[in-house]
Amino acid sequence: MNTENCERKDICLKKVLRANAVFSGLSGLLMTFGATPLAEVMGLTRTKDLTAIGISLLVFAVFLVLLASRDRVNRVLAWLVAAGDINWVVMSFLGLIRSPDALTAIGRYLVIGAALVVAAFAAGQLYYLIKPLLRKNEESIAVME
Repeated sequence: MNTENCERKDICLKKVLRANAVFSGLSGLLMTFGATPLAEVMGLTRTKDLTAIGISLLVFAVFLVLLASRDRVNRVLAWLVAAGDINWVVMSFLGLIRSPDALTAIGRYLVIGAALVVAAFAAGQLYYLIKPLLRKNEESIAVME
């Protein structure tokens, strides 16, 4: 893909946001409508927590689709999405460290797996948010020389 076109039209950032939306939406559906069996597999006793997280993820997925559907991605909102993804990853690992025996082994693997996927989305979003800023900075330095 043409790098200039990728940056100019936010195509690559939109792809990362859409992929994040798909993952968040599928996770939200699983947690919302499969809370009871998922809670059993993970070793959780409160299915309402999974349902609430699932509904939140569904709302988040819709938000991501709307954000990625604009002609230009709102940079402030995209930065907030990346920050939220980073928060998700940090809180996932802190939860596992704080209460290592709260989940079954499968539950821990699911949390770690989801956190790693979300970390990849955050990295992709940050890359496509920062890259144009670096290019502008390089152009400014070249003009000054």
